[in-house]
Amino acid sequence: MNARSIRVFASVLCLLALVAFAYVRLRPAAPSVLLELRLQLVDGGTALLGPSPVVHSGEQLRFEVKVSSPSEVFVLGLDENGQVSLYVPSSGAATRVPAGARTLLPDHINVDGALGRERVLALACPQGTDVGGLVAEVQRALTAADNHPEKVSALRTTCSRAWYPLTRAVQTAVKSPAP
Repeated sequence: MNARSIRVFASVLCLLALVAFAYVRLRPAAPSVLLELRLQLVDGGTALLGPSPVVHSGEQLRFEVKVSSPSEVFVLGLDENGQVSLYVPSSGAATRVPAGARTLLPDHINVDGALGRERVLALACPQGTDVGGLVAEVQRALTAADNHPEKVSALRTTCSRAWYPLTRAVQTAVKSPAP
């Protein structure tokens, strides 16, 4: 190889490195998403739930999210019985969330009598995401994890995600103190 060929080869390598650097630095980042659960109170307010809460049949849960860029947000529940439930949106229309501010989503769920561990999943997706395809992908991942919600990690989607574990339990009656 002569000196000219080496210079051309080195120039091409530098150009490729520059293009790769620009691609990594300039490509749009996927939106990040934060998920918090709130318990709906009798007075109409909500109370923020801590990490890994226990919820009971009859309680209402609301979802609060914060995204880094405008997104369509979907909230799903994955339980240890292999069930995937779409919580948000509760009707056909996608829920658009603006960037930056915490948003209490309009939909809520009534906790049913199903017991056990569940993982709530929030997905921040680009506009036009197919909700049916999204639910099918989450179901595929849960089945691949042998219906262990805590083992689901890899989802074939461009959506950003946040997980929130919870436990559904039987509400026990409060005993009155003895007279």
